[in-house]
Amino acid sequence: KGKMMEESSGNDGHIEMGLSSSSGMKPMQISNTYDPDTGWTVSMIGRIDKRLWIVASALVFIVLVTGSLISSASEPKNEKKSSLRDYHWTNDTVQFECPREFIEEAKNYDKANFDVSYVKETNKLFAQNLTHFLENFRTEGFDNWGHPYEYIKNKSYHWKSNMFPPELNDGDSLFESACGIGLNLYMTLEILNEVKGLKNLVVYGNEYLDVSAEKANLVFDNAAPFGSKKGVICAADSTDLNFVPPNAFDLVYTGYLSPILDPIKVGYNSTEKNYKVYESLCKQTDWKSKKLNELGQSMQEDFYGKWVGEMVRIAKPGKAVIVEQVSVPFCNNYYDWGGVAREWWAPAVKKYNWDVDPDSFVMEKDLIFRNRYHVFMRKNAH
Repeated sequence: KGKMMEESSGNDGHIEMGLSSSSGMKPMQISNTYDPDTGWTVSMIGRIDKRLWIVASALVFIVLVTGSLISSASEPKNEKKSSLRDYHWTNDTVQFECPREFIEEAKNYDKANFDVSYVKETNKLFAQNLTHFLENFRTEGFDNWGHPYEYIKNKSYHWKSNMFPPELNDGDSLFESACGIGLNLYMTLEILNEVKGLKNLVVYGNEYLDVSAEKANLVFDNAAPFGSKKGVICAADSTDLNFVPPNAFDLVYTGYLSPILDPIKVGYNSTEKNYKVYESLCKQTDWKSKKLNELGQSMQEDFYGKWVGEMVRIAKPGKAVIVEQVSVPFCNNYYDWGGVAREWWAPAVKKYNWDVDPDSFVMEKDLIFRNRYHVFMRKNAH
């Protein structure tokens, strides 16, 4: 563990080299010979022939070149990524874990109504097996739409074919909030492929009902169309997606934003009886009825504001957020379950602090249900 090698040169043609230590070792004498042909001073132990020096230099050169080639061959190369058309995954998928349980019951959850409208219908569709379901779902109703798949696809085609394809490219990611059993998502992928030839999209989503989320996972684990890949589909409340990272997806949408069925807690166990009370309140002109209506509508709007706010949060900057099948307020349409007016959206940007361009809204009348409409907005690009 001596110090650095020390050199000292004398006038007698010799170089002294030694280790600075306490050993008392004497420096070693090395002869110093000048070669007039090359102009080099050869300093070796004893005299070294010029030919040996040339051979040694050649060997050093060979070792250096060989080492360089080996190093170059072992380094990872910047290979061209495989074409998405070949169904190879080249994009980074969004990773997150589903919540293990709900912190509290969703405000729009009505057990009696949901059990009849969704759970029983879902179990009926999957009564046999997945193969039977995939062979028959196009002619069956699903997720309480009251119409078969092909009918809904036909009526949704104009909106979906115009608003979705320009926003996506092969390999992009899309997230459906409240995806049900996944057939609206499946339909959207079909239309994207038919209109723009898109493939290899990565799909994500959430659904409040465990049984529906389970079936959505089953469909996309085993029959995802056009090379698409399932990212994560969770059982979760659409107004609380805190487990999903922000700025994550190329497009976020919902096929239907289910309203609160009983915002002021009328409290009947029958949705039909509750709505008779709400209809009666809508028709009354006294101040009490008006205040109750205002309170119920305000609660509905705050619920929508929170739901859409979560959709905006998880969309990438500059990307689309789409809400389909929006119902109008109940007092404006007794045939539906309640919702928000078209005029509500632009002021909602500021009220609920959505990171959305207020000039980006596009709305279109729905062709399936009376007085419903679709909404397109774009998250600010920053």
